[in-house]
Amino acid sequence: MRRITFNAFLKQYLIDLSGQTSLSIHRLFKLSKKNYRLRDPLLLYCLLENKLNIYYKYFEQNQNLVLLTKENFLDEAYSNYSFQKIYQSYLRRINTYEYDLQTKSLIRDNIIKMMDNKKISKYRIYTDLSLNPGNINDYLTNGNSKKVSLDLVKKIFNYCSNYR
Repeated sequence: MRRITFNAFLKQYLIDLSGQTSLSIHRLFKLSKKNYRLRDPLLLYCLLENKLNIYYKYFEQNQNLVLLTKENFLDEAYSNYSFQKIYQSYLRRINTYEYDLQTKSLIRDNIIKMMDNKKISKYRIYTDLSLNPGNINDYLTNGNSKKVSLDLVKKIFNYCSNYR
């Protein structure tokens, strides 16, 4: 599977935010007057597509934006824009597997605490939930997050939190 580029992610992000099926810049600008969440992604899109002149046609040219380039849009000088948030969403999308492993590990710590507090055995968990004992033991005992899915971890967490 090919890795998605930031430009492709940004285009999909704009489509999702706008509810439109096209990336007509003029149409997106009209929508951004009502939907302010579109402004920063639209500015970033115009920057990456070399269409800042169109952006300035619709919005005033800010002193801060004069120095904006493809290389520095993540700099601290642009912290009042949501560029970093958009870029973090992109990183989250391309590194989903690593983030899921980290999330499963954090949830495991909470599950272990609940198991200790409520005196729930591993046997009780995989018996009541009809799960594979080998994978559940490996996950809970050794912390092997690769053996279980995020949905399964959530199911175990919900079971433990609702136990008696």
